[in-house]
Amino acid sequence: MHYTTPQTSHNTLSYHNTDATIPTPTYQLRLEDREVRTTKGPRDMLYRIAMALQAPITLYTERNRKRDVVDLRFLSAYLLRSYYPHITYKQIAALYGGQDHTSVMHAIQAAANLLHTHDELFTHKFYTALHSVQQWVNEP
Repeated sequence: MHYTTPQTSHNTLSYHNTDATIPTPTYQLRLEDREVRTTKGPRDMLYRIAMALQAPITLYTERNRKRDVVDLRFLSAYLLRSYYPHITYKQIAALYGGQDHTSVMHAIQAAANLLHTHDELFTHKFYTALHSVQQWVNEP
C-alpha cells in the first residue's frame, strides 16, 4: 500500500490511490518515507484525537453544529483519510454515528480549505491532533 498526500486544486481534494482493496485489522501507515505495520485502527485514532483536544469521544456522534464539534469531525476525517487511505467515506461516516458519506467528503474538503486559508483556531487544533497522532503511530 502506498500513501500519497492529499492533493488540493481548484477547490477539490483528491487522493491518489490505485489499490481498491480495503484493509482489515492490520493497516499500513507511511510516515516520513518508512512504512509501519500496526494493528492500530481508525477507532483508536479517533480516540487519540479526542484526547489530544480534550474532547469527549461522544462528540463524534453528536448531532450539533457547534464549532468545537464540527472542527473535531473535520480534522479527524481529514487525518483518517490521510493515515488510512483505503478507508471509505462510508466507513468513516459509520464511525461518526451513521452520517452520510457526502458529509464526510464535505468535512475533508472543509478541513483542507481551513488549513489552506490558515484559520487560526482550526490550524492550532489540527496541529495539536496531528502531533498526538504522530506520537501514537510511533509508539510500540
